[in-house]
Amino acid sequence: MKNIFLNLFIMLSFFCLQLNAQNLEADALKFGTNNNEGSSRSVAIGGAMSAIGGDVSNINYNPAGIGFFKSSVLSFTPSILWNKADAKFINSSFQNQKSKFNISNIGSVFSFSTKKHSIINNIHIGLALSNQNNYNQKIEFRQFTANSITNNWVNEARQINGNIDGEVDYNNFSFETVGAYYSYLVNYDTSLNTYTTPINSAIKQSRILTSKGNKRDFAIAMGFNILDKFYLGGAISLAFINYYSTTTIKEEDKYNNINSFEEFKMLSEYKNTGSGLNGKIGFIYKPIHAVRLSAAIQSQTRLRLTEEYTTDFASEFDTISYQSESSLGKFTYSLATPWRANAGLALVHKKYGFISFDYELVDYASMKFIFADDFTEIEDNMNNSIKAKYQIAHNFKLGAEAKIKKFRLRAGYNIQTSPLKSDFREGNFDFSRHQFSGGIGYLFGRIALDLAYRHTLTKEYALSYDGINGISSNINKQLLTASIALKLGKK
Repeated sequence: MKNIFLNLFIMLSFFCLQLNAQNLEADALKFGTNNNEGSSRSVAIGGAMSAIGGDVSNINYNPAGIGFFKSSVLSFTPSILWNKADAKFINSSFQNQKSKFNISNIGSVFSFSTKKHSIINNIHIGLALSNQNNYNQKIEFRQFTANSITNNWVNEARQINGNIDGEVDYNNFSFETVGAYYSYLVNYDTSLNTYTTPINSAIKQSRILTSKGNKRDFAIAMGFNILDKFYLGGAISLAFINYYSTTTIKEEDKYNNINSFEEFKMLSEYKNTGSGLNGKIGFIYKPIHAVRLSAAIQSQTRLRLTEEYTTDFASEFDTISYQSESSLGKFTYSLATPWRANAGLALVHKKYGFISFDYELVDYASMKFIFADDFTEIEDNMNNSIKAKYQIAHNFKLGAEAKIKKFRLRAGYNIQTSPLKSDFREGNFDFSRHQFSGGIGYLFGRIALDLAYRHTLTKEYALSYDGINGISSNINKQLLTASIALKLGKK
């Protein structure tokens, strides 16, 4: 007999990890992508900060840039992010929008002068907490369809148990199939000697995916100003991942076409949290006052992640209802995110401003999972899949700043090419990214106040629950930031 309530503490089994591989690979791309917010000045010029320097945001991009400070500085950048997703699934499309107040960047640089006879003019220590990515999003669709999600769970039961009315438990089955079985959405039909579902006609189906969280970096940097010509810097960063999502799927017999069945609802909750270290080193060189050249490299971040999830069901029939509550699924693993490098060129006029250009390389094919010894086969399969699907992405950044007395006018553009190889893209839904930005600034003696606006356009694609049809999403993110920087000391 089926038990209605399940309350067993379980760890992720070999089979469940195989079923969850698609989610883990999506997380690898999610956690390996940076969408730097930084200071308002950095945001306004499209992030083209590698060769410019003199900004707290350099700590997380090219730490040599802090060598341009002549005095100690405190910087604080609050922001508001609007995220709009236009999602399409088969013939259904919906639009959702979320907004979020955030702290994009908070940091400080402490400047120390050395003796005049030293070739090192200044030594700088920098600290920064920066938001590298934001995961707030909502995607929703509704449709009438004859393709019930319960067919997936029926197929799984048939694949594993065959024509035998065997055990359906967490040792061999996914959370969803176990929950569906104990909610009488998957049943063994003794007359047919196979598993079936009571949903055998068109139903109204809805799906809502809501996610939130962020990726943050806390960095400690050291920079050196050598004869006002050569600037060298390095940083160690501790990355923090916090990602939460809920998926609600509901199917209902809107027109009473199905005998006895009324509706069911599945709620899946997912959390992935962790942290890891990376290192950065870079330089800026001024061959002449008007020209600055730069380069920096960042190591892979070795993240230690723990994912937790539950899947609960509630089903309604004409005369009875059922509930199935899973216990907590948990899996801990390591993920190495892409290594990246950047190079920059800036043309600077002391009176009128600057133009800067950055190129960044991000090797998504270098992402790598590290599992416990019991899961080495799946680890190898997933890492081989990453190498087959992903490639080096190229990020081009262009920024400019005009000086008008104490005012600053800024503009920028940023484009990142697709991290996916061409064979694994769905048309132009390839995870490439375009960013348009602009901003203003004003100097009040020791205080600098900056405002910036950035509009991000991304096209994303993910397989739906049926493993065949995809959900394509046009993602529009609008970021508004305000920075205040306070100079300390006499300079």
